[in-house]
Amino acid sequence: MREEEGIIGELKITKERVLAAASKCGEAKTVLKELFPEAFEPKWELCGGTNSYPDGRFIMSGRHFSPEFDYSFELMNDVLHVYRREI
Repeated sequence: MREEEGIIGELKITKERVLAAASKCGEAKTVLKELFPEAFEPKWELCGGTNSYPDGRFIMSGRHFSPEFDYSFELMNDVLHVYRREI
C-alpha cells in the first residue's frame, strides 16, 4: 500500500462482515443499514402452522400478529403455514 500517494487498496465488504459490525453497536447498525440495505433484507421464517377442519376453517388461537412483521400464509396438505419477516 502506498498511503502517501492516496492509494489505500481494496476493501472486501461482505454481508457477513456488515452484519457482524452491526451487531456490535446500535448506532453502527443504523448507519450500516443506510449504506448497505441489501445486507439487512428480512428473511421469511416459519412461525406457526395449524391443521384445518373438514369445513375449511382454521383455528389459530393464541396467535398475536405484531405490526413489526409482515406475514404470509401458505396452505399445503391441509396445513396452514404462517411465515413472517421483519419490516
